[in-house]
Amino acid sequence: MIIYIEDVLREANILNWYKGESLKRGDENAVIVQSAKEEQDAQLYFLRSAVTDLLMFANANRVKFTCEYKDDALSFSLSPLREGREYLLDVLKEAIRQYLVYEVRRLWMMEVSPNNADSSLRESLRINIREAMNNVTAMGEKVRRRCAIMGI
Repeated sequence: MIIYIEDVLREANILNWYKGESLKRGDENAVIVQSAKEEQDAQLYFLRSAVTDLLMFANANRVKFTCEYKDDALSFSLSPLREGREYLLDVLKEAIRQYLVYEVRRLWMMEVSPNNADSSLRESLRINIREAMNNVTAMGEKVRRRCAIMGI
């Protein structure tokens, strides 16, 4: 699964721009929450943090989930896959993309305007990823639970 870094950052910037515009109605200094391509270095740092968090979360679910940075993209791989479930990889890819956009935005807001940072969707997005992974991987939730109990 390939997710382009520029697409994630562009979407985060657009959503941050809308957030800043909505906050300007009450506070002219709210422009600080808006991000642009000039802040890409900071956003790349936040994206790397989000990928690390995602890898730790996903690998705790007893699947092999990796990410390789390639020039302008993130290449994710997941195994083992259930036979005939490859079509669900697009669902998983979209869940991952949404999570990365959300995390870049959340971490940006934590940095520039902590009072406006919102963590309310984080767990919901993680659940979406976990459900998609369960549907794509060879181990179902019951098998995964038994493995965890047995310490495998």
